[in-house]
Amino acid sequence: MSPSAQHHCPACHTPCPWTPERAGRRVRCSCGQAFVMPTGQDGPVVAAPAPPQDAEPPTPDAYELDLPDDMAHHATTDDAPSAAREATPQASATPGKCPSCNGRLRAGAVICLNCGFNLAEGGKIKTRIDTEPPPSSAAAQTADPAAPGAPPAPHASGTANIHDERHKRSLARAQGEKKDAQAIQDHFRFQEHTLPLILIAAGVVVALFNALVLAQPSENAGITRGTGTPLGQAAITYITNAAALLVVQIPCLLAGLFFCAAVMGSAFGTLGSALKKLLALALLGGSLYLSISMGVNIVMYGVGGPGTLFTASIALAMFWSIIVLLFDDLVKAEVIILYLAMCVLPFFILGAIKFFVLR
Repeated sequence: MSPSAQHHCPACHTPCPWTPERAGRRVRCSCGQAFVMPTGQDGPVVAAPAPPQDAEPPTPDAYELDLPDDMAHHATTDDAPSAAREATPQASATPGKCPSCNGRLRAGAVICLNCGFNLAEGGKIKTRIDTEPPPSSAAAQTADPAAPGAPPAPHASGTANIHDERHKRSLARAQGEKKDAQAIQDHFRFQEHTLPLILIAAGVVVALFNALVLAQPSENAGITRGTGTPLGQAAITYITNAAALLVVQIPCLLAGLFFCAAVMGSAFGTLGSALKKLLALALLGGSLYLSISMGVNIVMYGVGGPGTLFTASIALAMFWSIIVLLFDDLVKAEVIILYLAMCVLPFFILGAIKFFVLR
C-alpha cells in the first residue's frame, strides 16, 4: 500500500487505511467520529457533521462501517498474503508433550508454560510493550495545519485524553502480562535447575550423616560393646556400598523414564534436566531409605518382618513425596514404574553380580 493510501480520522487522527471495500463508504471511528472515505486512494477524507444535541439519534446507515481500535494493526494483517498464514507450523498431535521443547503438558493445556508455545496457533506467544505515547495528543495539537500532509485539526479537545487513557491501559496490561510470563519462567528455572541441585546437596548431607553417625551403631547392633566394627571402617563400608547402589540406580531410573516415554507417551523435559532430577531422587531418596533402615536396625534389632515392613512403608512415602516434588503431574503408573526401577531392580542386579561374578 502506498503512503498516499493512508488516511486519518478528522477527530483523533487515528490511521485509517484506504481499501477498495471502504471506497466511498461512510465509516465511523472508535472515537465516535463519522466520515466518508474517498472513492480513490488520493482523495480527501470528508468529515460528517455532528447532529444537534436535541436531535433524535440518526438511523444507522446501511453503508456505515464501525472501525476497530486497532486499525493500524488491521492495515498490516488484512493485506498479508494467505500463503504466509498457511505456512504457520501446526502443533504436534502427541498428547502430553510440547512440540517445541518436549516439556510436559497438563491435560487440556493450550499454551506450554515452559517455552510459551501455543498449540492452537502453532507458534510461540510474544509480549510487546509500546512505550511511546500515541501521536494524537501534544504533537497533533502543535502541528502546523497549513503544512503539507499535516492531519486535520482535532474535532474535540478530549480526544487526546481518550487516546492517552487507552495507551495507559494497554501499557499496564502488557506490563502485567510480561510480569506473569517472567514469573512462569522463574518457576520453570527453579523446578528444572535449582530444585534438583538443592535436593542433591541435601542427599550428600544425609549420606555423610549416615556414614559418620548411623553406620557404626548399625554394624554393631546385637554385638557386645567394644568388639564391633570401628567408626572409620563402618563409614568406608557404607560409602562403598552406597556408591555402588547409586551407580546402578541411575541407569535403572533412566531406563524407567525411557519406558514411560515409549509406552505411555510421557514427557520429562530435556535429557540434562532429567538426569539432574534422577540424581537428586536417587541420592536423597536412597540416603533417606538407608537412614530409616539403619535406624530401625539399631532400635528394633531382631524384630524381623515388622521392622522390614515399617522401613518399606516409610521409604515408599518419602519416595513418593520426592518424585512428585521433582516431576509435575505424574500419574500413579509412572510413579510405580520409577519406584520399581530405583528400589527393586538395582538390588536384583547387585545380587546377580555378587552371585555370578564375585562368588
